[in-house]
Amino acid sequence: MKVFLLALNVLAALLATAATILFITNRGEKLRAYADLSRSEAQVASLQADRSALKTSVARLSQDFNALKARDDSLQTSFAALKSREAETASALAQSRNMLVVKDQVISALNGEIVNLKQRLDDAQLRLQQIPVLQGRVDALEQAVALARNPIAPDGGPVPKAAAGSYSVLAVGPDNSFVVVNYGAPQGAKPNQRLLIRRGTDLIGVALISDVRDQLSIGQVDPHALRSALHKGDSIVLAQ
Repeated sequence: MKVFLLALNVLAALLATAATILFITNRGEKLRAYADLSRSEAQVASLQADRSALKTSVARLSQDFNALKARDDSLQTSFAALKSREAETASALAQSRNMLVVKDQVISALNGEIVNLKQRLDDAQLRLQQIPVLQGRVDALEQAVALARNPIAPDGGPVPKAAAGSYSVLAVGPDNSFVVVNYGAPQGAKPNQRLLIRRGTDLIGVALISDVRDQLSIGQVDPHALRSALHKGDSIVLAQ
């Protein structure tokens, strides 16, 4: 009986010890669990704070992105406007170059026309200056023609008949260009015949017959052989 009671006491003591150990163990685990829970809650709170901060950053970045996109759209619009203005400027420059080319061509054509007109004006002025000379030649030729048709000397008298081998100048053309002499076809005058013009014993010129008439001939004076102004009455000698 005593042994049984002792065993019961021992068992009760063991159970009490086990309960104590179990209580202590459960309490430690609970403490660890509470500690883990506290850490988890702290981590959750930290994560929530990070999440909130990230959401704020995302919102800010979204705003920045929208602002940058709006700025990019504005820059794209400005760039397109600049490209359009560049194209318009290039077109205007091309038109200006074309206009300059056309202007240069017109100026060149006008300069050519001016040169042509100046040349024509110079020619006209030269012809105007030659009119008195040409008129004098016409008058002398008309006089020579009149003499050929009606052998009357310029002074109104008949053309003097030259003695054999003796001839003289009846008229002198402008600038000593030609002479009319009383040496005609009956006396043997021929085209291209050379006539020596003398004054006294001096040789003052040479003429080449260009036209032969009945009572007279017209001789073209060689300007290189002219030594003095010719006059009516200068003697004519037939060159051999």
